[in-house]
Amino acid sequence: MKAFEKNTKSHRELKEEILEQPTPNTSTDLPTVPFSDTSAIPAPFIFIKSDLRLVIDLQTCIKAQQSEAYAQKVKLTNLKQMAQTVAYIQEHGYDSLDDFHAVLDQASDQTSASRKSLKDTEQQLRNVNEQIHFTGQYLAYKNVYADYRKSRNKDKFYEEHRAELFLYDTALRTLKEKSVGNKLPSMKALYAEKDRLIELRDMQREDFSNRRNYERELRTVSANIDMILGKNREQEQQIEKNQDL
Repeated sequence: MKAFEKNTKSHRELKEEILEQPTPNTSTDLPTVPFSDTSAIPAPFIFIKSDLRLVIDLQTCIKAQQSEAYAQKVKLTNLKQMAQTVAYIQEHGYDSLDDFHAVLDQASDQTSASRKSLKDTEQQLRNVNEQIHFTGQYLAYKNVYADYRKSRNKDKFYEEHRAELFLYDTALRTLKEKSVGNKLPSMKALYAEKDRLIELRDMQREDFSNRRNYERELRTVSANIDMILGKNREQEQQIEKNQDL
């Protein structure tokens, strides 16, 4: 709690310093940044994982209850993780528990949104791969169908090329269903879209992985905060009890 109070004070002082600074003239003071055509594929969220770990509850740890040496080791590890948790709070400048939980909720929402975007892209990629498959199948047997149309004895030709004509018909019907009345895309356009979706998927996989790890780290901090404050509350209650006695 003292760390939260310290961060609140430091943020207030920093805000006052920013307000006192002169406003820059954007035409002269700031460097000119050339406009660049940004890609439709966003850069992934960047996250560097720390070595923060969960504080172990000795009351529920069976191994610690069975071994005094292990329990002592856990106590030392817990002290280290508690210190790292407080340092984490100070480093990231969380002013209060409410602010921290707001950041955690936001991270959780962003992880869910990133997961959904990745799944949508993977579905689009499956659809494009299916279109490529059936377009190739359509082109492979297109001449067979043309010969069938030209043949004088269609029944005989059909019996001799039943399998090829069936594959042609299946591919054509599938492509028409996917095009929904629009012109069928070329193989070149399909492969270009596939390449784009693969690049997008890879970026989104990295983005989702980083956001998930970030959320997990925040949940570790949250659990450790609960342990720290819980222990403090127990100590305060014990002190009050001793005073009453």
